[in-house]
Amino acid sequence: MTNWISVEDQLPDFENGHVLVACEGGNVDKSFYTTNVDYLKSSRHSGGYSRKRCGKWSKHFALSHKYGYRITHWMPLPEPPK
Repeated sequence: MTNWISVEDQLPDFENGHVLVACEGGNVDKSFYTTNVDYLKSSRHSGGYSRKRCGKWSKHFALSHKYGYRITHWMPLPEPPK
């Protein structure tokens, strides 16, 4: 399994997709990641993100926009079972 990667060190190297994220406070969940931040500002995801509260790197993760979570780490999703 892959180790957690700090958002301060590296972001995913693809444009759009899902990753596991660890949030400040201990929540771990799946989140959509995108380099197109304007997409996340749409009504479907908007509501909770603020750069001051969530940090500059959280802007790329849907969970941050929808619920205001501060994303601290991420990792690729594991391969599905066969």
